[in-house]
Amino acid sequence: MKEEILYHIWQFKQFSLSNFETLDGESITIQQVGQRNYDSGPDYTNARINIGSTLWAGDVEIHHKSSDWIAHNHQSDPNYEKVILHVVWENDKEIKRKDGSVIPFLELKGKVKRSVIEMYSLLLDSAEIIPCQNSIKDLDEVVISSMLNRVLVERLEGKGEWIKSKLDLSSNDWEYVTFSIVGRYLFGNANKIPFDILFTPSFLKILMKERSSLLRTEALLFGAAGFLEQAFEEDYPNALKKEFHFLKAKYHLIEMECSIWKFMRMHPSNFPSIRLSQFASLVFNTGKLFNLIIESRTLKVIKESLKVSSNPYWNNHYRLNVKSEKEFVKRIGSSTIDVLIINAVVPTIFTYGQILQNQELKDLALNYLEEIKAEKNTCIKKWENLNIKPKNAFDSQALLQLYSSYCKLKKCLNCTIGNHLIKSA
Repeated sequence: MKEEILYHIWQFKQFSLSNFETLDGESITIQQVGQRNYDSGPDYTNARINIGSTLWAGDVEIHHKSSDWIAHNHQSDPNYEKVILHVVWENDKEIKRKDGSVIPFLELKGKVKRSVIEMYSLLLDSAEIIPCQNSIKDLDEVVISSMLNRVLVERLEGKGEWIKSKLDLSSNDWEYVTFSIVGRYLFGNANKIPFDILFTPSFLKILMKERSSLLRTEALLFGAAGFLEQAFEEDYPNALKKEFHFLKAKYHLIEMECSIWKFMRMHPSNFPSIRLSQFASLVFNTGKLFNLIIESRTLKVIKESLKVSSNPYWNNHYRLNVKSEKEFVKRIGSSTIDVLIINAVVPTIFTYGQILQNQELKDLALNYLEEIKAEKNTCIKKWENLNIKPKNAFDSQALLQLYSSYCKLKKCLNCTIGNHLIKSA
């Protein structure tokens, strides 16, 4: 019997509460199971338990076998002197304190319904991608919805930690943080690290000083990213190079190594060269992007602000100095805009509201997710196969979090859905 299962059985009292007695025949009544301790020391602290006519307050230790107390050398650890109850699956040895007094024990074997143990095993030993996939279809939608609400907040709070780290780096510059997170998702996984290297708080300040000119904004981005080192035949890249030569001296800039940017195995529309031009347009057109996002209060305005195009030069180019056969305007598409709102705009608004303790802003962020259509990917397809179909991005983001942080890691005991299935067994 895994101890993690015993913790869960104890915490949620998944056992028969009648006929609990010590070896001396004294009754045991559990008032409070205590709080789970994730640090060193006993497994639960601040428990309150009646043993006979005495109310005891202290710690609870949980083991598969009572002899594990000796195996783990607890008899030599003063942190275990306040243990008032030893909860075990099987009692195979009498355990005493240093003063010779016997530590009362509670043996769970025979007191837990077989169906509960079977459900534990079904979930934790399942070979399925989603452990509860054979049982979840029978669950009340309210239970599933409750877990989705919980994990969505967890997902936003997780992204909020990254945002807070950027705030610390930039002395609470929300404009820098907003452009940073938008840029990371605009450039995608392949180029988010090069973008992070390029886009520093000091570099944004330079961009803001020069943003009255789109050419200078582009020159700064392409030049600092290392794309202007070579010789060019065309007018546009030569104009960028000339402009950057001046700006480099003015601001003492150092170019990145161009080879760090990735072009392989991606759609040409996602090439870093195209994204740099689009990002330049975003800086040029919006300026204070954070203010726009916070003050607009409508998703339509935010979408319009993100719907920028690359320089017309890129209509028939994917790389500098290399002309392509087809010609079309390379605008940030609607699907990419949804990605930016889901992964950058919403977490920024939510985290800002969290820091200010402003529930209205947090609700606004969640409302935006409800206005965007659900994402489509292999993970969401798994849920749809179980007839759990997301109505919007709120649901799809929650399902992604549920899968990655609970199902994939077999954390069924920490999941509302898993708990409900076990309690109902």
